[in-house]
Amino acid sequence: MKVGYVNAGGGAKRIATILGNHTKIAMVGVTSETRNPKLSALFYCGEEPRSDLSESPTAKELGYDVVFASSLSGTAPKAPRRTWFRNWRVSLSR
Repeated sequence: MKVGYVNAGGGAKRIATILGNHTKIAMVGVTSETRNPKLSALFYCGEEPRSDLSESPTAKELGYDVVFASSLSGTAPKAPRRTWFRNWRVSLSR
């Protein structure tokens, strides 16, 4: 799988790249993500789940050994979670 990293600045700029269809997913701070109803946190990169992201599993719960010290979540435009996770798993299996 080929993954490109785009430095888009802070959380507001990253959110703008998602909503403008310039990126498919971005790592943003949990507080930025939870305030925007057009976005969905697909997963959280902390050690333990967060109560304010009750529907979002941790990356570890999804089987990926990823933990960030800061409160970041993999965030994407709001869509059925099943669709995002299916596409994510297919991409990672390549």
